Amino acid sequence: MGIQVKLSPSGRISIPADVRKRLGLKPGATLTLLESEFGITLSTFQQRVAKAQALYRQFSEGKPTISVDEFIAERRADAAREEAEFDHP
Repeated sequence: MGIQVKLSPSGRISIPADVRKRLGLKPGATLTLLESEFGITLSTFQQRVAKAQALYRQFSEGKPTISVDEFIAERRADAAREEAEFDHP
């Protein structure tokens, strides 16, 4: 869902009140602006943490007690297997 906002002469935008309320944004909240080839995305710290947790759940394959080191070792092993399959079909 897209919402149109206008850029002020000073380069500021105003986030509509209903959007701020839905997202729980309070005055003085800090947002991160991510620039990509498709435009910009604004996110809160909590949203970025939730995204990282979702990615971890996706890639940890239901192993909630896996350590970061084990996780990285498994990803490297997966990458090595894929590379070996690519090199020697």
